[in-house]
Amino acid sequence: MGVKERVEAVKKALGCNVHNTEYPAFYELNKRVYLCSSECGGVGCHIDVTVYVYKRNGRITVYVNGWTERELEKRLENPRYPDDVCCFACMKDYIETLMNQIYENL
Repeated sequence: MGVKERVEAVKKALGCNVHNTEYPAFYELNKRVYLCSSECGGVGCHIDVTVYVYKRNGRITVYVNGWTERELEKRLENPRYPDDVCCFACMKDYIETLMNQIYENL
């Protein structure tokens, strides 16, 4: 699986209005997404999703509001405020869903 195919899989998973920027070492794909979750009482929020596809090895890394899935897991273990748990869990779920969609598209 080549890097170009991975970039196309990410674009397809993110949907329309994806901003794609090519740098010497990686591709950066950005999109602003509106999430509405029943866990937070149906109050929605906008998140910034950034996906990096590295040219050297084809690795895909997803960031939501600047956090990776691992960082969100750490935040869920030790939340600063009780209300943060819902938001961090929702963002982590979005990353997991997006990664599954990306790999289905490959």
